Amino acid sequence: MGFIESYKHLEKLCGEVLNDDRRISAYIDEMINIPRGSDLVRGWNDDLKQLKHYR
Repeated sequence: MGFIESYKHLEKLCGEVLNDDRRISAYIDEMINIPRGSDLVRGWNDDLKQLKHYR
């Protein structure tokens, strides 16, 4: 699966799980609103940065 297909799949999942038309943007907002996310999940900040970049 290429990058575009993976991104579209993630976008669809985010929209379904969060029930939000903003999809990945809504997921990014959720990540930002978890203050200790980077303490709990290794690579949190890098993942957040990459999501913002590719959005």
